Amino acid sequence: MLRSESVRTAWDTSTLLLALALTACGGAEAPGTGTPDAGPAGVLEVGTGVVDFVPLDPATPTALTAGPQASGRYDGYHIWTSLRLTDVDVDTLATYTVRVRTADAQLVTELIRDAARAPFEEDTKGRWVLSGLAPRLSDCCLVSGATFLLEAEVVDTAGNSWFDRVEGVAGACPECP
Repeated sequence: MLRSESVRTAWDTSTLLLALALTACGGAEAPGTGTPDAGPAGVLEVGTGVVDFVPLDPATPTALTAGPQASGRYDGYHIWTSLRLTDVDVDTLATYTVRVRTADAQLVTELIRDAARAPFEEDTKGRWVLSGLAPRLSDCCLVSGATFLLEAEVVDTAGNSWFDRVEGVAGACPECP
């Protein structure tokens, strides 16, 4: 073995031992090899409810409620919606969005609001609830008696977001043929 090979082998062994020691001790990681960003802490749940949060039960039809605008089939019905946040600072929220989609993901309605004006209320378990949202359905017949998707997204002033989607079955809309 030549001297340069001996030095290189010793250097390679030292480098390998150092890399193993750093890995074992939680040392620096190569870019792209660490734990992926899990996003912000906290949980958003979307459900139904006029006054309180009610989890959506896919086995029980969710009522399509006629609104005071008396518009009939088009923009005249809504699904009462509630949001529930756990471990999220509601004072930093910027917007919330609620969407209703058909089972094949066709958008039926989208409601976007400024969260600063939203009256989130703390429940007895320290979670924050916003109930009584009424996103109007563009056409109640798109979901009448069918499976639908209820989605919600909340975004804070730092750009963090929380998302939830649940599946439900809509009750019948009397305006449909």
